[in-house]
Amino acid sequence: MSDDFELPSHQRDALDALPREAVPPADVEERTVRALRARGLLRTTTSHTVRWAAAAAAAVLLFVAGFAAGRRTAGPKRDEAAPVRAAVQPDSATRVVAWF
Repeated sequence: MSDDFELPSHQRDALDALPREAVPPADVEERTVRALRARGLLRTTTSHTVRWAAAAAAAVLLFVAGFAAGRRTAGPKRDEAAPVRAAVQPDSATRVVAWF
């Protein structure tokens, strides 16, 4: 646009007095969210929270199960067929038995 066109001062003052942004109605956000959810474009936050909590519970359960399995299998096993070595000291009556 060209700056050759000048408005009269009373019109320029009237334009300057207009608000620079329009305030939307109070319920426009609620109606928009409701419409987006009805179309399936917006999910509720509770489904995200429930999904996250379920994943955390599964992780804890998996950790506890792994810990229990490790404790059960990591201990030393005594094999009944394993040889027993006995060390007898000739000076004393003490006998030391070691399982291998």
